[in-house]
Amino acid sequence: MKITFGIATYNNINNLIFTLNSLEIAMKSFKKYRYEIIIIDDNSLDRTEEKLRKIKKNKKYIKYYKNNYNSGFRYSILKAAKKGTGTYFKIIHSSNIEKIKDLKIYLTKVKDYELIMPYIIDKRSFFRKFISKFCTIIFNFFSGKNLKYYQSPIMCKRHKFIYFFPKFNKGSFFLATTIFRLANFYNKKQIYEFGIEPKFKIKGSTAISFNNLISFVYTILDILYFRIKNLLN
Repeated sequence: MKITFGIATYNNINNLIFTLNSLEIAMKSFKKYRYEIIIIDDNSLDRTEEKLRKIKKNKKYIKYYKNNYNSGFRYSILKAAKKGTGTYFKIIHSSNIEKIKDLKIYLTKVKDYELIMPYIIDKRSFFRKFISKFCTIIFNFFSGKNLKYYQSPIMCKRHKFIYFFPKFNKGSFFLATTIFRLANFYNKKQIYEFGIEPKFKIKGSTAISFNNLISFVYTILDILYFRIKNLLN
């Protein structure tokens, strides 16, 4: 089995180096798995390119691509999935938010489940927790699911991630659309959810913006469309 770890990064080289170290330590306990790390640099202005080109010289499993212009997380993470060659695809945040013990959970469970989704044991501000919980409740209401979180750095079959990736949902909720479609495709026994407590405080919030509101509405409509389509079939 081969795993593709996809990382989208922008001006975050110091945290990214810690992220790579965490992945390498986690994978030492799973030598039976082959893996690659696909890094998409979203046209960083810091020393990301310089440092990564040095790092990857002796690490053939690291592949580095730089966008010609800043294209955003959505574009970059899909590009990482498409550039990969693994059977499974795992989203990795460049800020090293997942502990090594949590990364090992994915690797332990991947042989038994098709979709592995962490949910945040939330220690963010009250407002940010409220927004997150509100969105989860709304998505569950319209989908009929009972998922704990819709913005997870998930792990699933790489070709399924690409197949269910939304073409038109441009805001930050594109991942919620992807997760719903995957959860709708698999049955409950094929899905594993577990709690993680991010190592670092997640900075700020851009939850309330016009693009995100449009993306939120699009996700609800997409959920309703899939549910109606399934009922008609």
